[in-house]
Amino acid sequence: MKFIKILFPGILLLLVGFVPPSHIRKNPNPTQGKPRVSIFDVPRFEAQRSLLYRQIYILLDKKDYNRAEAMLRKWATQFPKDHAAPYDLACVHALRGQKEEAFYFLKKSVRMGFRDTKHIEADKDLISLREDPRF
Repeated sequence: MKFIKILFPGILLLLVGFVPPSHIRKNPNPTQGKPRVSIFDVPRFEAQRSLLYRQIYILLDKKDYNRAEAMLRKWATQFPKDHAAPYDLACVHALRGQKEEAFYFLKKSVRMGFRDTKHIEADKDLISLREDPRF
């Protein structure tokens, strides 16, 4: 009888599946309100990012800088640690001839971790900034 009392819950868990108690599934920090992100979400984010950037580059080729900027700003608010969005915002502003805004976002992207100086120096979108001593 003891054997059945021990074995039965184990078999039941295997057949039904383990469902953790409700207090374990709740967010331990309810004031934060943000969904948890795991390493398994990275491929989905990269796919979203890739699609978004394809759309942005199409808009830039069409010289639709307003829509490209709007998409980049939305991306930057959703993923504030992504240094590519401020860099591309710098490119958008440089293409418009808005040097102050372009340098603001270029500095921001570098502060956030963008370190590809060869890319910055060769980027055709930043041609309007090259003569400025800040470049």
